[in-house]
This record gives sequence, structure tokens and C-alpha cells, in this order.
Amino acid sequence: MAASVLYSGPLVLFTDEESKLIEALTNQIIPSDDAPGAVQAGVVYYIDEQLAGSLPRFEPLYRKINTIVSIRLPEADRHCRVHNMDNIYVVDGSVNVNNGGFNPSLTIQAIAYWSSAAIARNLHKV
Repeated sequence: MAASVLYSGPLVLFTDEESKLIEALTNQIIPSDDAPGAVQAGVVYYIDEQLAGSLPRFEPLYRKINTIVSIRLPEADRHCRVHNMDNIYVVDGSVNVNNGGFNPSLTIQAIAYWSSAAIARNLHKV
């Protein structure tokens, strides 16, 4: 039985591209298993509504995520793989544009997990 979305839109603040990226990242952090994951819970809609409503001061930090993928790392794809290189990934703090004044350890771990999932998928293609 398919799980229904616990929280849904429409999107208020995020563009479609940003929402897809936030959804992919949150799915890596909270994947579905026996219980609904981030996608099934509609986390991207919840974050979008909170940033557009009661937490607008955090919007610039979420905008930085798109910067990491499209501007800051033109030499790497969205999984931190160096373009035109099948087996080189950048998986450290250098891909974190701005840590927002917090300890970046968990963010670096999430980036590493995100990239390792891509590496594992690519291994299964061979």
C-alpha cells in the first residue's frame, strides 16, 4: 500500500528545481523504510511553508544549497562527482558554501552519505 503524503503544497517559496533538490537531500537523510520518509511526509512543503512564513531568516541558508550545486561547484555534479571523471568525488567541507555559523560536521556527513549513495548506484550499473 502506497503511503500518502502527510504534508503537501503548493510551494510558496521554492522553485521547482530547488524543491527537487531539497526533496532529494532530505530523502537521503530520512529515507522511507517501514515508516514514511521525508518524501512521503512532504518535508519539502513543510520547509517551504516555514521559510515563507514564520522562519524567513533561514531562507538564505536554503538558497545556498542551490548555490552549491549550480554555481559554487561548476567542476562537480550534484553528487559531488568531478565532471568528466567517472571515479573522482569531492566529499569534504569544501563543497559546503556556508555553514551558517554552525559546526559543519553533520552537513559534511550528509554530503558524504549523499555522494556514497551515488557511488553505490553507479557500482551496480557496471
